[in-house]
This record gives sequence, C-alpha cells and structure tokens, in this order.
Amino acid sequence: SQRKLRSELAAKDSELLGLRREVAELRAAQERARLSGDELGSAQEESASLRRERNALQKQVADMEAFLNEYGLVWVGSDGNGGTRPGEASTPTSYTGFDLALDFGVLAARVRELNALAGGEGAKKVVTR
Repeated sequence: SQRKLRSELAAKDSELLGLRREVAELRAAQERARLSGDELGSAQEESASLRRERNALQKQVADMEAFLNEYGLVWVGSDGNGGTRPGEASTPTSYTGFDLALDFGVLAARVRELNALAGGEGAKKVVTR
C-alpha cells in the first residue's frame, strides 16, 4: 500500500512536471504571438505612412506638371516609374539639359503677360547717377 502510494505520487509528480513545461511553452508561444502582433501593427503603421508620403508626392508631381503646363511646357523626363528609358544609362555621364517639350507661342504669350504685370510692354533703360 505504501509502495502503491509512492508510485502514484511519483506518477503525479511526473505529470505535474509535464504540465509545468507545457504551461511554460504556452506562455512563450503567447509572448511570441504578442510580439509578432506588435511587429504587425508597426508594419501596418509604416505602410500607412508610406502611402501618405506617396500620395503627397503624387500631388506634388501633379501640381508641378500643372505649373509647367501653364507656361506651355510638358515634362517628358522619366518613364513614370522612376526608371530610365531603354538604352539610357542609369547614371548620366554628362549634363545635357532638361528634357522638355516647349511651345514657344505659349511661352512668349506668358512672358508678355508677365511683362504687362510688371509695368508695361517694351524695354526700359534705367540709369542711376
């Protein structure tokens, strides 16, 4: 009977040890899940931030294109994806100027408008003594 009790006690002790290990493993898994949830939240915040930045940059590009269009200019630079055109080097070896299409009639009209706003038509010679 005493031997039976010791045997049962040893079995219960072994079972308790196994349950403690299982609890420790579950707690570790729970902590890992919590941490990966925090990382997921951080990644979602970063993704939202990048989307806001992209939208702001797209608006800025649209504003710049509208400004150029007011003066008869059209931007024909990159392919729109941030890449270069086929056959172009990714790093220019020399400066060749801006790649713009220019409507000289519209540009001349805008210059006349600006001159009119600045004080009239024609050139003036200003002499200071």
